[in-house]
Amino acid sequence: MKMKLTLPKRKEKAVQLLKNLPLSKKLVLLFGSFLSFIFCVFILSVLVLMSQYEKRLYEDSLRNLDYFVQTVQTEYDAAEKVSYDLALSRRNQELMAELARLPYPSVEYMQEMRVLRSLLQDDLYQDDYIIGASFQDTHASSTLIEGSMASLSDEKKEQLLLLADNAAGRFVFLSPDEDCPYLVGARAVRNRLNMSMEPLGYMILLCDIRHTIADSTEKLETRPLTWFVLHEGTVIFAEGEGMDPEANGNRKSASALLPVQLKGPQGYAVFHQGGEQYFTSYLTSKLTGWTYVQTFRYSELYGTFRVLRILLFGMTILAFAFLFTVANRLSRYITEPIELLMERMKLAESGRLKDVYEMGYEEREDEVGKLSETFHHLLGRIQELVYENYEKQLILKDTKYKMLQAQINPHFLYNTLNTLNWMVQLGHDKDASRVVIQLGKLLRASFARNPYASAREELDMVKSYIAIQEYRYRERVTFQVEETGALEAFTVPRMILQPLVENALNYGADRMTGECIIRITMDASSQYLTIGIHDNGPGVDEEKLAAMRNFTVKPEGHGIGLKNIYERLSICYEEFSFMMDSQPDCGMHITIRLPKDHAREENGEK
Repeated sequence: MKMKLTLPKRKEKAVQLLKNLPLSKKLVLLFGSFLSFIFCVFILSVLVLMSQYEKRLYEDSLRNLDYFVQTVQTEYDAAEKVSYDLALSRRNQELMAELARLPYPSVEYMQEMRVLRSLLQDDLYQDDYIIGASFQDTHASSTLIEGSMASLSDEKKEQLLLLADNAAGRFVFLSPDEDCPYLVGARAVRNRLNMSMEPLGYMILLCDIRHTIADSTEKLETRPLTWFVLHEGTVIFAEGEGMDPEANGNRKSASALLPVQLKGPQGYAVFHQGGEQYFTSYLTSKLTGWTYVQTFRYSELYGTFRVLRILLFGMTILAFAFLFTVANRLSRYITEPIELLMERMKLAESGRLKDVYEMGYEEREDEVGKLSETFHHLLGRIQELVYENYEKQLILKDTKYKMLQAQINPHFLYNTLNTLNWMVQLGHDKDASRVVIQLGKLLRASFARNPYASAREELDMVKSYIAIQEYRYRERVTFQVEETGALEAFTVPRMILQPLVENALNYGADRMTGECIIRITMDASSQYLTIGIHDNGPGVDEEKLAAMRNFTVKPEGHGIGLKNIYERLSICYEEFSFMMDSQPDCGMHITIRLPKDHAREENGEK
């Protein structure tokens, strides 16, 4: 199961990865980070500028929308004042009260109605946007004052008069719709002469608000691409490029004119339609509840700035690529001499000092040149020291090896003599004789002038040692010896196997009450000689095993310890393996793996 890395470990891993990067890549990363920071700051500045530009554009368009709202408000106030003046004129109030008293129909009623109509026509302001005016008295009889009221349906008229009744004398209106494309307003007229407030009728006005909006559009400095007014999802007014005149009063066309959703009483949005980008802004009037919407083609408002933005982006990317290339070249120029020096150091590390020295160095006045020159002189001095000390090292190596080998013989002889003393005291003379014979073989092998022997000779010597120990331990120890392959083909240092068997006795048989089985194996079936010593003793715990692997455990009794064997092998072999493994109650396992004929070559040198 894979373990997830915590944040500190990830950070530590990233720092380590950064440390391991080559110097050239570190410089490129540094330059790249600096250029990326500048590029990001520039992009952010452009985006902020674009945002500010859109905000400024919205503020300018909002002034246009507010101008329309104020224009419609002005016309509304004018219509309200007209209805107020007509309804509250003293002469008009008297005639309206007389009409309410007279029977309908009658000749007197008709005469009074004509007089009222004439007065209302005289008082009606000359307003271009009021296209119709009428008065309906308490008998539900209407008289046309000005224009035409044909577009006002009876249903809408009834709805309007109901609003007027509930308005307590205030001016009310209904927005344009599909049936009547005009703003219709009304005021309930009540008797104020005698303060009875009795109903006298209704003053109804019909205003062409579309002409008001259209005339205001002509006065704008920047005309929008499309311009329309919405009320409760119905198009009141629509004008501009591609606008269908039939859209006025059409509820279905509202969604087609504006493909974005309007949120809140005012705002703006940018949308795409037909492969082009558009900017739209809107404002809702508090008086009428109408939403005024204008749309501009984005390219017309933002075209120059957009081209400039693209040019800046392109130039920035090109500049970034150019500077990054220059930074990469500069880093290579700085690091190539260092990399060349590192390659020469690796060659020198592999032992080719003479080849590296003959390569010379590039004469430069900078720090890298001085470093190369110093390294070149250092190589020359190292070669001199190597040749001067080569013979000394060979002598020291041979002396140290002989000292380690000489360390073995006294300990082994001491242990064997103890065994012979024990056997003589018990009267086992024949067994003691056999032990003396085996001891003679061992001493002959250990005192040989040649410090190396074949693996076969080393195994035979161990068999002599086993024969001696069998007399000592009897049934307590069982030795098993296995051999595979041509042992004669391998040359090993003398007396490396016997101390391992002795170690197995010390850590196995001497600590057991039952039978100890010691298994010795030699495998020469490959290019390596594998030696194994295994016992079924009590073993050791992990702490002591670690100490044994570090050779910090002192040898027990008169043994010489495993460190002696490891140091002798280190002198004889450049590459070998020496492994120890153990667990409590599972015995000790030692495995040595040696290359073929390496020791034979060393022997030849000696």
